[in-house]
Amino acid sequence: MTARKCPEEIVKPPVVQYRDVYHPQPVNVIHPVEIITRHHMVPVYRHYPVVTVRDVWCPPAVADAAAQVTGMRSRKKTRKPARRSVR
Repeated sequence: MTARKCPEEIVKPPVVQYRDVYHPQPVNVIHPVEIITRHHMVPVYRHYPVVTVRDVWCPPAVADAAAQVTGMRSRKKTRKPARRSVR
């Protein structure tokens, strides 16, 4: 029998390793944006006061009511007859 010798070296198939290197490449990505201006009518109240001025004449003020009564004479009111229209 012949003695077998162990091989001195064994070459195995290579193990593949990847080294990834990235190089930036500009790519234009367009995002369309539509701006819509919407106009809304909103009531805004503006108040305008209408002012009326009138004069009212009041009787004169009396300091002592008893003095007013003694100085006045009572007078009986008479009613005037109604006017008739002539046709």
